[in-house]
Amino acid sequence: MKRFNLKRSAASAVGILFCYNEEHLLIETIKHYLDQGIDLVIVDNDSTDSSIDIVEMYRGRTEVYPGRIIDVIHVKTDGYEWIKIIKIACDYMHEKLRHYCWIMLIDADAFYYSPIKKMPLLKFLTLVRRLGFNVIQGRLYDFYPTEKDDPAVSSPLERLKYCSYQPEWFNRHQERIFMYHPTVNFYASAGHQCLREGKKVCDIAEFIYKHYPWVSYEHGLKKIFSERKPRYVKEELQKQMHIQYATIQPTKSDLVCKSGALSYFFIDKETISLYAMLRDYYKKVPILLKFVVALKKVIRTAVRRPSPEVYLKYFPTTYHFLMTNFCNARCLFCNQTFEDKENKEISLESFRAMASNIPAESAKVFYFSGGGDPLLSKDLFPIMRDVNSRFPWIELRIRTNGLLLERHAQVLAEIKNCVLEISIHGREEMNDTILGRKGTKGIIDGIRQLNQHLKANNNGMRKVFYFCASRINLGEIPAMIEIAAHLKVDEINVDLCQVLSHRIGDRLRIKDSLIFHRHDYDRMIKKSEKLAKKLGVCFNPQTLDRSERLDYYKRCRYPWGMMAIDWNGLVYPCCGGEMIFKKKVKSGEYVFGNILKESVGNFWNNEHWQRIRATCGGVGGKSKLPECISCPRNLYR
Repeated sequence: MKRFNLKRSAASAVGILFCYNEEHLLIETIKHYLDQGIDLVIVDNDSTDSSIDIVEMYRGRTEVYPGRIIDVIHVKTDGYEWIKIIKIACDYMHEKLRHYCWIMLIDADAFYYSPIKKMPLLKFLTLVRRLGFNVIQGRLYDFYPTEKDDPAVSSPLERLKYCSYQPEWFNRHQERIFMYHPTVNFYASAGHQCLREGKKVCDIAEFIYKHYPWVSYEHGLKKIFSERKPRYVKEELQKQMHIQYATIQPTKSDLVCKSGALSYFFIDKETISLYAMLRDYYKKVPILLKFVVALKKVIRTAVRRPSPEVYLKYFPTTYHFLMTNFCNARCLFCNQTFEDKENKEISLESFRAMASNIPAESAKVFYFSGGGDPLLSKDLFPIMRDVNSRFPWIELRIRTNGLLLERHAQVLAEIKNCVLEISIHGREEMNDTILGRKGTKGIIDGIRQLNQHLKANNNGMRKVFYFCASRINLGEIPAMIEIAAHLKVDEINVDLCQVLSHRIGDRLRIKDSLIFHRHDYDRMIKKSEKLAKKLGVCFNPQTLDRSERLDYYKRCRYPWGMMAIDWNGLVYPCCGGEMIFKKKVKSGEYVFGNILKESVGNFWNNEHWQRIRATCGGVGGKSKLPECISCPRNLYR
């Protein structure tokens, strides 16, 4: 893949999370960062509890959380060799995380927050970057169990409310968030300071660093005296490392603190207003630059209402490969015309040519689907293995009707970092009707076989049911939730059928669209949400809320973050674009690019890409694309 010298997204952040037997807090730690859109790399020091099971449970949940776990590094050491662990993490950062703007060093019992009232952490990082700083210190608060803790509260974050404030000099050694730079070295200081060229520490605000060393008396006994102290290595103890537990004894008086000796934590007391931060900043810059800084570097990122960008300084994160034009089903709702009599598909050779034109720094997801079923493509698995080998950070996704799943279950179970989406739209009779052929029983058997092979390969592949809903199969949703729970399918995504005029006739009729049956859909979704919650299945239905039509950020966002690629390299700006824009792309009226012939950077901001972004953003004027205005998806907005 080619690399491009472009400005990285100011808000892109990844946390390197260090873990050893942290099952007591790990779930809350992972959710805390993924919820904020922060990606994670887990560095596990050969945990012996359920920590890795927890990590695998959250790995790949890109539909549930805006952030994702991109990798897990297993580090085996003789004892707790912290310097070795952190050196491996630093080397990994320089090799695999160069495309991120911000790097965070996170202990599994640490929670980072923005110090600005009502400002998310990622937005705070953007503000700090625009103010010219590249390293941020943390203000450390150590939370301990006390006699006032309510044992009925299960969450340690809600139960532990008393903390000790570390002195100012100690906080100067908590430089845990910094911008990536090729000269960064954090292992020389054991992870407490960021050494780099051009270092500029933010001196007007420190991020809030909430630390939970142990969360109960029993946890403290186990963690300190069984899992930490016996594992410390002599060389590091001689360097005065790991002294935090040196004076602690295995007694209740040491492990359960008196609340009177600590301080009650008020988040409002510890955060400051944006005005206070900027006031301190302005004291440090020349007076002639104040208005420029305020207008260009602060207000635009922290205050102004965002407007749609049409010229982008970043590249897409998702590439949707239409693997083949051949399909083994004729689904009622399918919008493909299957005009081409000759079977076409993306070969391994052509895929490598396409991949060479994709910027490695931006790619996060490769999606394999198509006008046909991707499992019919003979080079699908060689392509996926090639991505696993050359670009291990890229998540693979397959959407298939599942008819060939039984045949390919063993090979599929060997693919790493993969999410499998199975298009299934009801129980056997209903799904066979929608597919236009029998085969649902084989799909279910294929999932069972896949589960067996995944278990044998210790592969935590995420499985998703993709349910395309219309009036004829709306009542099947609860049954599919029960089937998903039985087959250990992780989630169900419900999308709404989009009926195009050229498919009316022997296919689905327009009046079967749920746009005309909103109340029935809403009632069924409410019922299904309760069942999914009861059975532990993640349930993601598409909304039919009309108010979303007025909200720019709820509109079509495809042209900002993805592109669809046909077997011949032709690029389309959205899923379904291969049908909506097909004639005008082939005639040359619209030019979205050809990834077999040129790099993404050569066409990503051309006239037609900017026009479609303007159209979807509501600012296109007379140059709006009529295909976007009449897109079936707009019915649901």
